[in-house]
Amino acid sequence: MFDFWIENSKYRLFEDSFVFSKLGILIDLILIIHFVISWRKDYLKTGWLIDYWYTTIFMTFFLNLLIAYPFMGSSLNDLAIGSSNEIVYDYIDLAFYISILGYIFTWIGRFIFDISNKHNPLLILTALSKPFEKIIEGNIKSNYTIWSIFLIFILLNSIIIIFQITSGNIFNVRAFFLFNPQIRPIFNIVVSIYPISSAFIVARIIQDNLLIHKVMLLVSIILSSTLGSRSILLSVFINMITFYAYKNYKKINLTSLIKIIGVGLIIILLALYLSDVRELQFDPLITFGNIGLNLFYGNNFSDTRDFAWILSKWNSDYLYGVTYLAALLSFIPSSFLPFRQDWSISRYTNELVGFDSSIHAGLRPGSFGEVFLNFGFFGPIILGFITGFILRYADKSLKNAITRNNDIVKGYSKTFIFIVLSNFYITAGFWTLYVFIIINVFLYYINSVFFKIKKRPFVKSS
Repeated sequence: MFDFWIENSKYRLFEDSFVFSKLGILIDLILIIHFVISWRKDYLKTGWLIDYWYTTIFMTFFLNLLIAYPFMGSSLNDLAIGSSNEIVYDYIDLAFYISILGYIFTWIGRFIFDISNKHNPLLILTALSKPFEKIIEGNIKSNYTIWSIFLIFILLNSIIIIFQITSGNIFNVRAFFLFNPQIRPIFNIVVSIYPISSAFIVARIIQDNLLIHKVMLLVSIILSSTLGSRSILLSVFINMITFYAYKNYKKINLTSLIKIIGVGLIIILLALYLSDVRELQFDPLITFGNIGLNLFYGNNFSDTRDFAWILSKWNSDYLYGVTYLAALLSFIPSSFLPFRQDWSISRYTNELVGFDSSIHAGLRPGSFGEVFLNFGFFGPIILGFITGFILRYADKSLKNAITRNNDIVKGYSKTFIFIVLSNFYITAGFWTLYVFIIINVFLYYINSVFFKIKKRPFVKSS
């Protein structure tokens, strides 16, 4: 159906290290230049060298989509996908163009937000998010709730450690829980709570700079390293860097940015080493020696390649929202709802490429892959537009909280609506959104109870 998008005339440079089509690389370079020029223009205009918009675009699209494009068509990717899957490379450009369509409409969504008046119907979404923004802000600012979520994480993570020790899976407990679906929800809940707990604690550290919160964060990081998940370990360091940069935006200059990039590279090296440790490879020299292969041709920035892999096996039958319905029903265990087992995006993609869902979490088709599989080209256009609109709202609201109130906690709470939206990119972890909402409502209740007890007048008994 999409054969006309497949371009066989590819340019191959440096012994097949870079592979790209003429149209693909032209679009790629134009969008990279546009990103850099737009970033510089906004910095000169606002003084924000690092803000929520560009940080999110950089992490979500610039690295995974624009920078990664010329690497995804190289045969060096055989190390990750196997030499028997050569057809995948024929679909790299199609996967790239689909994702670029969503990316371009993300910028259009930003433009529409900037020129919108109060009657734009999408502003209804931002209005609906405001009550929950208040809940999140109140939770982070309350010592009761900070301690509550910290202790909840410690307790649940201790259970994980017990399974690690008793099962012998010290370095790859994630694999143990994948093989044991009946107890997998325990692991899923822990890896969902940690990013919430760490983000809350980091926000308090940046806002108040108290020693007790630093100790709490250090304990959390040490314990989280036992979970074997690179993404949740990286999340806390990303939050530390970005929250600090947002709060101290007036102090951030090009020198600061270079230092931040240096710290980021160190974090990436540690993440790659953790990945090797999971495979029982402990020699850091081997990790660093293979850094180029692992970084550019492994599974770190492989969204376009994975999407192409899916497209190469896809029968062109649109799903018309069934994976989203399965995600919305993710609060029901899949053992009780066969529909979820059949139509979750991870199960669906695994079936396409021949993976065993009991040991593989599924492929990552990028931010617009799943919506394309469901609704065709119309999907990336709509989701991209909404992304740009909502992300711009979160960006400007966070900036207002910092510039007017010097309050990173309030600023972080304004990103809730984008947290919700981002779960629609790849719905495999949609249940984490339910955990986020439930935990915050629970913490809000805890805070309310303790506040009432604290304010209750003392009556001396006779």
